Amino acid sequence: MALTRFKHLVATALLTTVAGLSHATIVQIQTSAGDIEVNLFDETTPATVANFLSYVTDGSYDDGVFHRLVPGFIVQSGGYYFTDPTEFSSAQTITSKGTVVNEPVYSNVEGTIAMAKVGGNPDSATSEWFINIADNSCNLDLQNSGFTVFGQVTSGMEFMTAIAASQATSENYVAINTITVLDGAADTTEQLVSVPVLNTLITGSGENSSSCDTASSGDSGGGAPSGGFLVLMLSLLALGKRTK
Repeated sequence: MALTRFKHLVATALLTTVAGLSHATIVQIQTSAGDIEVNLFDETTPATVANFLSYVTDGSYDDGVFHRLVPGFIVQSGGYYFTDPTEFSSAQTITSKGTVVNEPVYSNVEGTIAMAKVGGNPDSATSEWFINIADNSCNLDLQNSGFTVFGQVTSGMEFMTAIAASQATSENYVAINTITVLDGAADTTEQLVSVPVLNTLITGSGENSSSCDTASSGDSGGGAPSGGFLVLMLSLLALGKRTK
């Protein structure tokens, strides 16, 4: 079953590539550090993009925060929001809309956006996402059946690397003001800096099909707490659930 689904996903990606890389929605992530634009892969990771846009369109990500900063690895968000953007202690958890099927078509190279998920559960992604600020393909393309890349940053990567390297405090943290849809056109290929890279590590049986030394790559793109999480999230132990 898993192999059949994977072959279907890769076939879809290849057909899309041959057809002219017809990707679609472009979103802008407006942050306190600068704006980031992302081209989403609507046609090749449709379930993931639809899930992400459902949080975007209802404002779930507004007044959010980058809660996990790992220099040389990822910057993660989509887990928390503030009822009062000026008060760090007002953070609440974003209410999940349920899980989404894993779509490991593309590679976790630098400048891509992907879904976080629970370790050992490939189809557990909900609201949390991360941006790869390095080439994490040898790690995340294979780990946990591959982390779903569903878009590519087209501008603002300089802000992401700066955010990851920042020393965040409760008085100095990077907030997400809002995420808006800039362009929902059927084909926005011209916005892409480079052709999306396919994930060639997954074989459907969980085997590594390349020479990558995945054993040496310990960091995870999952949503479970780890040393990479912002230490100040300890103050969020009494989090409530988002209602909007």
